[in-house]
Amino acid sequence: MKQCVSAGIGTLSVSWYPPNAKDDNAILFVDDFIPLILDIANEFGEKICFHLEPYPKRSAASVRSDIEYLITK
Repeated sequence: MKQCVSAGIGTLSVSWYPPNAKDDNAILFVDDFIPLILDIANEFGEKICFHLEPYPKRSAASVRSDIEYLITK
């Protein structure tokens, strides 16, 4: 985060899949790290945006559900 701040980067993008659609290459589910990432970003005055990765049967309704999940989690 220090390097991002030094470079003038104010927003970091985090690749994210909903719980039931994680990437086949993922070792751990990214949700396990989101609270830590958000806390550290806040400490350094950084913002986080989520890149919702494509997944099978993704639709407007599923994306809405994904966004609601992120907000409530």
